[in-house]
Amino acid sequence: MKYLALLVIALSLISCAQTTWPPPSAIENPPPPPVIISSGTSGEVDWSCQLTELNPALAMAACDFQNKLPRAVPPVCITLAFFDDKGGDLVVESRPLCSGLLPAHHLSTNYAAFQKEKRVALRKCGDDLHLCVMLAGAVQ
Repeated sequence: MKYLALLVIALSLISCAQTTWPPPSAIENPPPPPVIISSGTSGEVDWSCQLTELNPALAMAACDFQNKLPRAVPPVCITLAFFDDKGGDLVVESRPLCSGLLPAHHLSTNYAAFQKEKRVALRKCGDDLHLCVMLAGAVQ
């Protein structure tokens, strides 16, 4: 019985030693997010938001704010929202995203992250969000 136990252990160690792992290059990279862009202007500050990451736990967009004037301008705040493409109903909205004080010809970036309940709500938009429209508008 003692030799049988040693034989079982030896066989299990041999099978573990023969396990091979794929090289890192063989592991599939996630696909890039779909190209979804929304832009607007306050008259003094232009903004443009683009989806930068999309996975089952997170949808993230980067919003660039650009002051094109030769003088500083006060902060501008926007929200990024997804609307149902068919009925136009609001699916989910981000927290306010603000530029901060923008010096002349300055650019700043802020990010909208849709996680947890907000990411679950975005499932209504399909796997690649093709059933929704993303809009970035000034906070009223």
